[in-house]
Amino acid sequence: MEELFRQYLCNECPQEKIPKVLALVQTPEGKALMDRLLQQMDTKTVESPSAEVSERLWRRLSYSIAQPETEIKTNPIRQPSQIWPLPIRRLGWAAAACLIPMLTAVGWWFLFQTKPLPTTITVRTHYGQTKQLQLPDGSVVVLNGNSMLAYSSDWSTNQPRKVWLTGEAFFRVTHQKNHQRFEVNTPYQQKVEVLGTEFNVSTRKKGTQVVLQSGQIRLVVQQNKVQKSLLLRPGQAVAMDTASRHVHLAQVKASRYTSWTDRKLEFDGTSLHEIAQLLEETYNLRVLVADKHLLDEKVTGTIPSGNVDELLQALAISLHLRYDRTDNQVTFY
Repeated sequence: MEELFRQYLCNECPQEKIPKVLALVQTPEGKALMDRLLQQMDTKTVESPSAEVSERLWRRLSYSIAQPETEIKTNPIRQPSQIWPLPIRRLGWAAAACLIPMLTAVGWWFLFQTKPLPTTITVRTHYGQTKQLQLPDGSVVVLNGNSMLAYSSDWSTNQPRKVWLTGEAFFRVTHQKNHQRFEVNTPYQQKVEVLGTEFNVSTRKKGTQVVLQSGQIRLVVQQNKVQKSLLLRPGQAVAMDTASRHVHLAQVKASRYTSWTDRKLEFDGTSLHEIAQLLEETYNLRVLVADKHLLDEKVTGTIPSGNVDELLQALAISLHLRYDRTDNQVTFY
């Protein structure tokens, strides 16, 4: 214990052992030992400060050690026992010089330990629901149905801004003065890196698709234990199959993939098979067809998507088909 106290007094104590020191110093044996060590340090002082200087030094050091204590008392999460103030009034210049940096380090340690850790915020949407939210940096995200976004409540300015997405979301990322990166992570070892731009990310069971509307983004993909990256420019889309990990880059009409944010769906030669997949993932609807060849029928045009019944009616009209709906099952014929 004596060696630990000596390290503590000379600011050589490992940070992880400081809690042990502060616990021991509150015991009768610890108090007696600390008092003896301080007296030894005081007798080695060549010149003692004047009473006025000593009093001023005492007030300064007492304030330093009291600050963390105030922080602890006002923190609702952690309430450690009161810190026993060291008898600094009797210290000479050598002991005081040794203690000042030590007290500063202890103060910062307590502030770090008692500050509440950032929490993870998770936002979910139900089937058929869209939700808009603002991130800590001012960026805006619109979540599509059956989706989830997670992020930290407190973003450091010297670390990338990170979010985790399952489902589909449209991002409008604000550019930061320090060029801080923004990262969208998906469950399938893919990462979208941007500075400030607008893009859509869809990550479903069969694959992930990233469509860039404006700006520039980098898609980082894990393939066979090797990271590969692709730079996207406006109007480009990258689709990656979850099973094969095959990546396909194409030039597209970005508005077709982001139209859902305006509560409408834009189709351009889209097959009923593709639409059935969308209805299942976003609206929790199981689509059946009386004739499997109907799955090849294609739709071109814009259809309102705010109300699922209106959506089904519009699809049936566009496809020249009829349909029946029972709970979450829809049959086209």
